[in-house]
Amino acid sequence: MVNRAASYLNRIPVGRLDTSQLARFEHVARTVPVQRGSRDWHCQHWVAEALSALAAAGFSVQPFPRQHIAERLAALPFA
Repeated sequence: MVNRAASYLNRIPVGRLDTSQLARFEHVARTVPVQRGSRDWHCQHWVAEALSALAAAGFSVQPFPRQHIAERLAALPFA
């Protein structure tokens, strides 16, 4: 589970997912490309793109722009 992982520090709630939607959720998330080798692209970009793709597919998620995600993460009290 994510909340038990040693590297897991915090979270930003973006929506709810019923377990019956998990396979479709994974399918949509896997369609979001990862851009390798770019210094201008990182995981926060992927999360923003994935949220947009999930919202477009009808999931009850709040799509946030990458800058908003970065600002929210910067404000979290990491240990």
